[in-house]
Amino acid sequence: MGIFSKPGGGGVTADSTDTLTNKTIDGDDNTIQDVAESSLKTASGASGTVLTSNGAGVAPTYQAAGGGAWSLITSTTASAAASVDFTGLSSTYMAYRIVYNNVFTDGVKRAISIRLSTDNGSTWLTTGYEQYIERVDIDAASVTKNDIGGNGLAYGLLTNTKPSATGNSVNGVLNLLAHDVAANHTSWFGDCIIKDESGNRFTYEQRGLNTSASAVDAIQFRSDNGAVNISGTFRLYGLTAS
Repeated sequence: MGIFSKPGGGGVTADSTDTLTNKTIDGDDNTIQDVAESSLKTASGASGTVLTSNGAGVAPTYQAAGGGAWSLITSTTASAAASVDFTGLSSTYMAYRIVYNNVFTDGVKRAISIRLSTDNGSTWLTTGYEQYIERVDIDAASVTKNDIGGNGLAYGLLTNTKPSATGNSVNGVLNLLAHDVAANHTSWFGDCIIKDESGNRFTYEQRGLNTSASAVDAIQFRSDNGAVNISGTFRLYGLTAS
């Protein structure tokens, strides 16, 4: 059993209740147990940092967390909503990813589309969407390729098969790139799979861009004509630079 000197003489043993103040315990194989974190005197790191080893024999310090990973920013489940909007996109993330599940238009068969904004959703771009879509008919084993851009589209089309009810829905992923620099053409690419109102199954691969160079800070999901409500779950992720 280790014994340490205390003020006034005597020793502090394992079953002692004496308080030690400003004392240093030296030597090998000494163990301190049952000390609450709130009792430890240590500098706390800034928000978002992690305690990181600096190598053998060097005290650890709080450092910025490593990058290069997708982080969930927000999630929303729409029920008969006019649109689903994600605002506040910024240079904090080098890319954004939207994962959407069980998305469908309500009652009337319409396509699902996207629109972009340069003023955080106050207005939405109504021209300048150029896109290429490749559709695979799973049941018929056929491929259809469509260049639907360059014609002043008012939206970026995600699917041109039109789901109409739960079970007849679209599930997919959309990646948004080069959004934060005014000189860039914001681009997107993604994949989805759909079951339409007739039970037909299709996969889509889509790639597109905004033909006007401008920084984009918001994205909107809606029906292609904006007059039909949509339902489904949308999750927004951000990719930090490594």
